[in-house]
Amino acid sequence: MVQKKKHEVPPMLKRHTNETLARAFFVIAALSVIFIGGIAILYILSGTTTSIYPRFLAFSGIACMLLGATLLATLTKRAAVKIPFAVTCLVYASYIVYILATQIPDNTPLSFYSSPIIVTSILFAIGIHSILPATHWLALILWRAIATMVTGGCLVLVIMIWVPEINQYLAPNPTALAAIAVILLMAGIAMFTFDHRKQKGILVQLRSYLMASIAIVLTMLVWLTLSTRDANEMVARAEAIISEANRYLGAEVFQYDNTLRQISQRWSLKETIPSSSTDLAIEQYMQAHPHVFHMRLVNQAGERLSDVKNQDLEFSEREEAWLLETFGTESYALSIDSIVAGHPILILTKPVVSSQGEALQLTAAINFSQFVRHDVPEYLSFMRVFVELADQVIISINDPAFEHYTAKTLRDQYPFVFSRSLMLTPDFQAQYHATIFNYELIWDNARLNQLVLIFGCLFSILLLFAFDTNRKLRQQQVKLQEIASFDTVTGLLRRDMLEFEVNQAIQSNQAGNAHILFIDLDGFKPINDSLGIEMGNTLLRQVAERIKSCVPRQALVSRFSSDEFIVYLPQLAEKEAMTVANSILKRIGEHFVVDDLEVHLTASIGVAPVVLTTNTATQHIQHADVAMSAAKARGGNTVSVFSLAMAAESEKHYQMRSRIKAALERKEFDVFFQGIVATKTYATIGYEALARWPQENGGFTSPAEFIPVAEQTGQIVEISHFVLDRSISFLAKLNQTQPDCYVAVNLSVQLFERIDMFKTLHSLLEIHHANPRNLHVELTESVFIEDFDLVSNTLRQLRELGIQVSLDDFGTGFSSLSMLHKLPIDIVKVDRSFVLELGRNSESRKIAESVMLLAKTLNKKVIVEGIENQEQIEFSESFECDGLQGFYFHKPLPAAAILPNNR
Repeated sequence: MVQKKKHEVPPMLKRHTNETLARAFFVIAALSVIFIGGIAILYILSGTTTSIYPRFLAFSGIACMLLGATLLATLTKRAAVKIPFAVTCLVYASYIVYILATQIPDNTPLSFYSSPIIVTSILFAIGIHSILPATHWLALILWRAIATMVTGGCLVLVIMIWVPEINQYLAPNPTALAAIAVILLMAGIAMFTFDHRKQKGILVQLRSYLMASIAIVLTMLVWLTLSTRDANEMVARAEAIISEANRYLGAEVFQYDNTLRQISQRWSLKETIPSSSTDLAIEQYMQAHPHVFHMRLVNQAGERLSDVKNQDLEFSEREEAWLLETFGTESYALSIDSIVAGHPILILTKPVVSSQGEALQLTAAINFSQFVRHDVPEYLSFMRVFVELADQVIISINDPAFEHYTAKTLRDQYPFVFSRSLMLTPDFQAQYHATIFNYELIWDNARLNQLVLIFGCLFSILLLFAFDTNRKLRQQQVKLQEIASFDTVTGLLRRDMLEFEVNQAIQSNQAGNAHILFIDLDGFKPINDSLGIEMGNTLLRQVAERIKSCVPRQALVSRFSSDEFIVYLPQLAEKEAMTVANSILKRIGEHFVVDDLEVHLTASIGVAPVVLTTNTATQHIQHADVAMSAAKARGGNTVSVFSLAMAAESEKHYQMRSRIKAALERKEFDVFFQGIVATKTYATIGYEALARWPQENGGFTSPAEFIPVAEQTGQIVEISHFVLDRSISFLAKLNQTQPDCYVAVNLSVQLFERIDMFKTLHSLLEIHHANPRNLHVELTESVFIEDFDLVSNTLRQLRELGIQVSLDDFGTGFSSLSMLHKLPIDIVKVDRSFVLELGRNSESRKIAESVMLLAKTLNKKVIVEGIENQEQIEFSESFECDGLQGFYFHKPLPAAAILPNNR
């Protein structure tokens, strides 16, 4: 078995976990901006820009790729990476300003300028930000400004996209605009959530990036597929409207041209053409073709043989010159002059040759704007179709108001232009152009496709949240496992984990020749109380490190309780285990330094072998604990090996504990009182209350047997409360006949730690109506060693109430003489051990004399305990003691034997 090391939590996990999530979101957003820009550029390079405004698309694509790359560059502090991107941003922003100022056509919608201006501002700001140090105040302002501009602008843009009434104010590219708005909005939010100044030490799992990036890529591919489908549908509709226009125009042209040709051919067969015949034919032709508003027949000299008009029309000089030029041929032309005048005229001419060989020319003038206009199906009503004539004149076929364009002006005004050449007649190929003038359908498609992007982005964010939550759960699991396996203060194994390992070894028969060390620090509590919890924990960590430094590598070290440790030593004989224990004892004995304070500690160590016949680790630990108690009983700072005698003593201790518990439940305890007499008069001046435990055989269990056990188990609190209640009740009855007689009661240190002594005594005195001035409380000096301030403050409160304080067994402790003047006491009781041997040169006599002289010097009353003969009385009287107590005068008696009315 190998000592498990404490799980080291990476420094990044000690930071706020939201920074990890924010960084991941920021990276994904920046990558998305690059990706959407890349799609735009690839769309242009693929040649499928028919349905998208190319200039807007190119500008947006480059700007997005540059912005996303620069955002990613802010994640590093390396100037060699940041500066090139920063400079590129500034150069490209300057180029955009130049294009806006010099090359954008005058008739470009004002809405087109908003996006370039915003993007230019963003690029300028991010470029300057990347040049500055991350901690510079201007860098922070720019970062927040960019985030505000991007988030606010794109949020407004998204809202505008979904309000049809204001779509006209947006740039004429719904598909790209809707996508860029969503992606840049995500980037703006990411900039708000991620502080680039706090990125040090933040590590994000690659899986978080990968899965979220895949989600974004798939989302954009779906969006691209839908957008491409919509674009292809627009192209298909453009082809349909062009085909429909060509079919209609071809039919109309064929009908007009063919009928006119028939007339010219019929006239060519006649020798002479009567004017009545020509006029009638012309009138019939014009009635059949309402768009013809002027026809005439002329000879080669220009003389008009027939001239029929629906309205006044005079050909311009250029038109007349063209008619002369084309005399004798089949020709047609669209008059430029008529187009400029706003009334486009299509002129058809057919040669007529009489039987006599006279050359004539039949001419028809057609209202072209009415001739070419036709209704289109409902599903094509949002499009306009144009036909390109000679001299690159382009006119509308289905526009209510006649307009004419050149190829350049047409593309400048309409972002969508689909062109196609079709044979209008067998000998004439027409060039058609289809445009979109009503973007409602495209906006609808763009909104639906934008929803795909929105939900995809939300899904990628949810993925980040999911992976971040999963990461946190794994961290929590590690922490929980750490908490379950290791002590949070020292990093050592927890007690239950060590017991599990030892039990595993026992069950697999691998615990032979193993030992357990139980280590308890001597006097740690007062040190911990004085240093405080934090410094106490630091001290415990240092102790743990010293213990680990002394044990073999395969040993297990555990923290058992506050200042107790367990070491499991596998495959180690008793001699080697003792060597390890003594090494630990020596290392702990070396001084500690805690916050520049030197602290000295010792320890008591119990060693117990692991016996395979004992089934559980708990039993072996109990054996080591028993051995440790034996070491502590020997004064501490030593090592004790477990033995069967210790086990028997421990069993006796356990049985005594159980018996005390049963006795308390059955109220078996009683209180006896031993009288205290005045020196020389020997009159009884008080009584000391003594706990007694009667047995069924008529005897008593000695207090020396049950009081120490009760002290260790805490049962002394309940026993003491019982004794106090009986004693104060006895005092109240005693004072009815002996008003000056007092009762002394012994108090345990645990009473001060576990209950409020002042409130308890005050309450009992009031309940029994006893005089507090006739109540004495007795304490041993060990009480002050535990918590001097707590005990001293409580005793001062009791003395203010009138209760007198006695120091019992004085002289048996190491600090008595030096602390006597500091203790809040009234009476000193000299322990019986000092008056047992009163030889003139005995050490006990000398100590007793010193104690009584010191007490008298400090104006303390003195009572000598254990008086059993005349010599002891005389010795005590020679020092003018105030009271004597012992079997020579009184034996302990029950209250009934003392109170007068019970005699």
